[in-house]
Amino acid sequence: MITIKHPIEFPNTYPLDRIGPLKDLLFFDIETTGFSGETSQLYLIGCTYFDGFGWKLIQWFADTRQAEKELLDAFFEFLKRLRRHTDSLKKDFFLVGEMLHGDYNQRM
Repeated sequence: MITIKHPIEFPNTYPLDRIGPLKDLLFFDIETTGFSGETSQLYLIGCTYFDGFGWKLIQWFADTRQAEKELLDAFFEFLKRLRRHTDSLKKDFFLVGEMLHGDYNQRM
């Protein structure tokens, strides 16, 4: 698995604070080779968040077929750390996301 982390600049084309405070936003996307869990593979998860100083981008790449589990484990560990952090700040903070092939509550 390959992990890439770096700052990212966004053009000011939409006022993201309409969605919520920047520090409360996290955007992620998954990329697969198809739509079937039986015949396709997850190969990328990208995540962007604001850390108080600027936007950060993390990308987890499965560079082999066997790395798909490692990619998911790394992403869910990132979400667990985020959950612990948000709980320490605000108990009613919630994460909104999409869960494929499993129960989101079991991951958190």
